[in-house]
Amino acid sequence: MRSPGRMMMGLGHEFSVAGLSNLFLTLAELLLLLRVVLKFFFTSAGGGFVHWAFATTNVLLAPLGRFFQTRRPHLPTGTLTGSPCSP
Repeated sequence: MRSPGRMMMGLGHEFSVAGLSNLFLTLAELLLLLRVVLKFFFTSAGGGFVHWAFATTNVLLAPLGRFFQTRRPHLPTGTLTGSPCSP
């Protein structure tokens, strides 16, 4: 018999499919939250932990990459050269 203390959030046995999927989804959500916080506060930091966090969460964001691409408009060559006040 299972004891109530071994239940994981009321989803059945702690090693059930629902329990393990809930664990992995929670971990993914926490990693994405960490990425948002690091992006907000440490945008120019190049430390090891920040690099690891971004490299790890790139895998989670890869499927969404083609939906949220930033498309740059095609500008003719030489449009952005010179000062902004030049004719």
